[in-house]
Amino acid sequence: MSTNLTGQDVDVKMGDLNIVFESMSLSIEDGRVASFSRGVPNGDLGGKYSAGGEISVDTTNLLLFIEAAKNVGAFNRLPKFDGIFNASTDDVELNVEAFGCLVKMSDVLDAAAEGGEKLMHKLPYIVCGKDFVHINGVPYIHSDLTKDLI
Repeated sequence: MSTNLTGQDVDVKMGDLNIVFESMSLSIEDGRVASFSRGVPNGDLGGKYSAGGEISVDTTNLLLFIEAAKNVGAFNRLPKFDGIFNASTDDVELNVEAFGCLVKMSDVLDAAAEGGEKLMHKLPYIVCGKDFVHINGVPYIHSDLTKDLI
């Protein structure tokens, strides 16, 4: 049995939608930096945190977003969703949760004129929720920083 995970092992749930993706990503930007005194590292300073990614889907899966947008009146009115990205084999499991994701559209069409490839559509998203990102249940940002946020 293999303990290696591949993209085929990943399931994506965006709110109520189960998405079959062609490619997907989630990246965290951690703005902490080193503090310097007279040009020498001397501790660290807090910074801002951000996260986001992109999901590439075929037209069949784009239609799920179109239907959701139709139900709320426009794409820019789609509600934020919690993204749940699960990957597992018999031996290993990785569960990544991104909270309060705001989905956008970038490449409405990505087509090759010679054919032979499916039409692709890119859905970038940003993480807006104070719970930010949890990896296997462990929050990336400590609750001390988020406890007073509404």
